[in-house]
Amino acid sequence: MRLAHANDIRVRLGFLNASGEQKGVDSLIVTDIVELARNRAVADVVLMSGDEDVRIGVQLAQSFGVRVHLLGIKPCAGTQSTQLRQEADTCSEWDVSIVSKIISLRPTHAANPTATTRSDAASAVATIAQVALNKATANASLRSNEAADPATLNDVIEQLLGELTPAEVKGAANYMLANRNNVPHELDGKLLARCRTAIGKNLDDASRRYVRSRVRQRIRDAAAA
Repeated sequence: MRLAHANDIRVRLGFLNASGEQKGVDSLIVTDIVELARNRAVADVVLMSGDEDVRIGVQLAQSFGVRVHLLGIKPCAGTQSTQLRQEADTCSEWDVSIVSKIISLRPTHAANPTATTRSDAASAVATIAQVALNKATANASLRSNEAADPATLNDVIEQLLGELTPAEVKGAANYMLANRNNVPHELDGKLLARCRTAIGKNLDDASRRYVRSRVRQRIRDAAAA
């Protein structure tokens, strides 16, 4: 919480679910990006995220003429959505050599906190950066084991699409035609959430591409029938 009390910094906090996971932050990030862009308060946005859910915020900000620069901590592969990377105007990757020039991690056992030359805010950011580096490395090493069972994903897809009315299917097909073949945001969110519940973990990039491609094809087939 030290960052929240630092000057010129605003911290956006979501809520903790029953599993202790932070939720709702993505929507706050999207809201901030869109409002700043709409009010012409920014010309460029640096986004440090890999979540597919913020892609809609990138698209809306760009519609106001704002350039969005996606920044990641190496290794980005497996920690950033492919669709998000494609949507951003530029993509950059920082490795530990770059991060260590900007921030450092203060030992927690320091006897005299006032002796450090780093501010409390910088120390807190350093902790966040270290966690991000560790998480990125761990995710990269586990990517080969993250592939989901296609049969399970197909079952989820068929159940979800079976709940749609013919009018909703037609509307989804029209949305795809008008929005570069993207699945409607609400339907996409339900799809990813149900797949995550079915397999007990987040989908890897390959699985996300698969389920979205499958849903697009099934929607086109159903609309044409």
